[in-house]
Amino acid sequence: MHCSMLLVLLSMAVVTSANAHRLNIKGMDMRDIIDAYLREERRLQVSETAVVPEPKFRLMASTGCFWSGTSPFCNGSCGKGFIVIARDKSGDGIRCWFGIKKLCCPL
Repeated sequence: MHCSMLLVLLSMAVVTSANAHRLNIKGMDMRDIIDAYLREERRLQVSETAVVPEPKFRLMASTGCFWSGTSPFCNGSCGKGFIVIARDKSGDGIRCWFGIKKLCCPL
């Protein structure tokens, strides 16, 4: 147990010393270094609001339309009673490596 705790503290010291220029910790003792590192970690975990792009096609649930084809190997096809309205590499989500997604809507 003592050995693993020492290893953790040593690892934190190495990581902290690698980031010393950001934390301004020169001349601090080990306890202060760890406290500064943990404060920096908490500060880094705060995320900003992400900007989400508008979808190319808005779908209303009541329309019965859906995207056919699942990435990465998309091979979208519309079944009987549906017509292809649009074709797109990413459609409603993750971009296709191969093939294409199709937007299918009822006839």
